[in-house]
Amino acid sequence: MGRPLVFILIITFLLQPRTGRAAFKTIPLGVRPAGLAGAFVALANDANAVLLNPAGISLLDGTELTTFHTRLYGIDDLRRMMAAVAIPTPVGGVGVFMHSLGGDLYRESVFGISYSRALSQRLFLGTTIRMLMLAINSYGATHGTAWDAGVLILLPSGVQAGLKMEGIRRSSIAGRSDTIPRSVRLGLSRTGGGITIAVQFDLEQGRPVAARIGQEFRVMAPVIIRTGLLTSPSVFFAGLGIEISRLEASYTASSHPILGATHRVGLSVRFRG
Repeated sequence: MGRPLVFILIITFLLQPRTGRAAFKTIPLGVRPAGLAGAFVALANDANAVLLNPAGISLLDGTELTTFHTRLYGIDDLRRMMAAVAIPTPVGGVGVFMHSLGGDLYRESVFGISYSRALSQRLFLGTTIRMLMLAINSYGATHGTAWDAGVLILLPSGVQAGLKMEGIRRSSIAGRSDTIPRSVRLGLSRTGGGITIAVQFDLEQGRPVAARIGQEFRVMAPVIIRTGLLTSPSVFFAGLGIEISRLEASYTASSHPILGATHRVGLSVRFRG
């Protein structure tokens, strides 16, 4: 594919609703959360919590590492990669992560650190600082920062409630603070009988509310099936996880109504206490 056409496709992607500055938005990052259409703020019980709701790091009973890779809509210059590690400690949960979007022509990169603290057996708080960098070939690079905060509440009967506020405090990228999205994500999840159901609503100023609905169920001992639906735009997600001892290999596919299919692969390692 010629470079001019690739550049046009990248610009088309960036102009789609809810996708501009895509690496500076945190979802749907991670193969497991993507299988749930990104409805993860009220679940947040693995290493993906480092990005999606830092309050959940305190739920982990051991160190976890997760990785993620995709080429959005099959475009090589829209590669998206992520690596995150979550470490529960006696003084709170700590996580570090990096993720990036783009290729040689255009790249968004994010590095960050998260911290979580349990206020009680059912109430957890977390915070994240993200360092954001934007580089465009022949135009140079710039950077900024953003601060996020999350809450997770454990309710009776396996129900959890989650809230995350992104971009609470932010610096500008290329002189524009609106390039770092400010949003609120809130949701509920319930796990029981080998099935998890999660619902999430994303609120961002000037945009319609996006709803995310996800379901995860264990078919047999090592096999996990995930499905999800996002509104605004309408996108369907389907994923598969295979657990072998401490490892989980995951795959998720989705189909955008305009830009086509995206395939995601990832690997997670859990070191239980």
